[in-house]
Amino acid sequence: MTNKGRGCWQAIAHWSFVIYDLPLPCQRDLGETEEYRTRLEEFIESLHREYYLYYSGQKELLETGDFYSEFSDLFSLDRIREIRGEIEKTPPHFESLRKSLGKLHAFAVEHHLEQACAPLMEEIAEFESKSTFPWEGKDIHYTQIPVVLANVSESLRRRRLNEIRARALEQSNPLRKGRLDRLRAQVQALGYKTCLEAYQSIWGIDYRAFSSSLEKLIEATEARYKDCVEESFQRILGLPPAQVHRCDIGYWTRRPDYDAFFPKELMLPALFETLKALRIDPARQENVFLDLEERPRKRARAFCVTVRVPQEIKVVVLPRGGRDDYAALLHESGHAQHFAWTSPSLVAEHRLCGDRGLSETYAFLFEHLMWNERWLQANTGFFNAGEFLRFQALVRSHQIRRYCGKLQYEIQLHSEPMENPARVYVEALQRATGTLYDQESYLEDIDDGFYSADYLRAWIFEAQLRDYLRSRFGHAWFHVRAADSFLKEIWETGQLYSIGELSREIGIGPLDVQVLIDELLQGLRP
Repeated sequence: MTNKGRGCWQAIAHWSFVIYDLPLPCQRDLGETEEYRTRLEEFIESLHREYYLYYSGQKELLETGDFYSEFSDLFSLDRIREIRGEIEKTPPHFESLRKSLGKLHAFAVEHHLEQACAPLMEEIAEFESKSTFPWEGKDIHYTQIPVVLANVSESLRRRRLNEIRARALEQSNPLRKGRLDRLRAQVQALGYKTCLEAYQSIWGIDYRAFSSSLEKLIEATEARYKDCVEESFQRILGLPPAQVHRCDIGYWTRRPDYDAFFPKELMLPALFETLKALRIDPARQENVFLDLEERPRKRARAFCVTVRVPQEIKVVVLPRGGRDDYAALLHESGHAQHFAWTSPSLVAEHRLCGDRGLSETYAFLFEHLMWNERWLQANTGFFNAGEFLRFQALVRSHQIRRYCGKLQYEIQLHSEPMENPARVYVEALQRATGTLYDQESYLEDIDDGFYSADYLRAWIFEAQLRDYLRSRFGHAWFHVRAADSFLKEIWETGQLYSIGELSREIGIGPLDVQVLIDELLQGLRP
């Protein structure tokens, strides 16, 4: 597909939209097929709207139980068995049909597990939403602690605030442990031995093999990363490297000394100019909503919610100041553009279900504009940014190595009984990042369904995709008209393809961790 031009790609995409609209054999007729897809969309819309309202701080309580009850037929045990049976009966050469069924099976299993854990998840969310703590003469919400930490320059004050956070985690960890136990029980009820086996089955990823391949990245970057990060910690934090804690990282990445180049009032203009260069008019893109308001209960972690694809996409960022805000807004806008340009002609399973690493790829592609000197000059007026770019590269190395450690720990957590998982968590994360971690975070600092692996796969594919864009359209590809056409065409396919499938379609080839290793080493050069 790669070099045959726009017309051929459109023809392929159109063919895909048509063939994937076949009825599913697990339904008696087309009417039942469409009813299932309609209810799937209704469920996702209800659930994601609830997530948006709660995590954006507009609701005090997370209430998902009614949605799971109303739509329970979509992911009941009988439904899961039915879809499995149809997959087994479908011949291998019916690839389109098997892909649709595979996505529906993954959807049904994932939400069957989430339904079982929903009551405990709501209890955890309620605890976090209602927990406030006295801090220097005022009360702050638990959810606001990361924002405050990122803006506290004195290490002793950060330690005191982190102690409050650790005590809160200790109080809520019994709920998290209960949720994990319930997840494990439900996985076994579905016929899997462990959570690792379940997620490897539904996502088709060998997590152990992938994690092993990332050891090459850890080893290859170890010496240069250690030298750079220790010097940076000492210079910016004023702390001996051996004393740097996870609670210091928000302030380390925050870099208030660069705030003059990243003022809050120019953040949206920078994004809008970037989109306009790609022939996307933010003023006319009514399906993307930006939520940048500050609310007491709003989560510090930025996110994008696909309420309806492609009709209603929410980008949520809680400003904390400086470069972090720009990076978060660009990242979530990468998600938003992917889903906003998804073709409405695609059936539900190819708009709403698929390889989660794919959209993360587009998010990292946008975020990485912060590493591009031409983009910085054009959108922030930041010239002579050599030291800043080196710092950006170091932050990126820290993030990637951290997720390598998270994946390693999560594989152990979800595959075998451990006498002391908190200790394993601390050891894995400290080895990967060179910073201290609290044992209390061992259940809070994980993402369901091995999302850590999706981030890492996305980092690799993004490096390869960006290299492809540069070679085809130039270093300033984000200002080239043909590049925006290319991106919109692959965005149109929504979640039809996995990372591996799209990479082959474009002509990039299989995921290659060496590309990411080379890029990290280049960024960490003296």
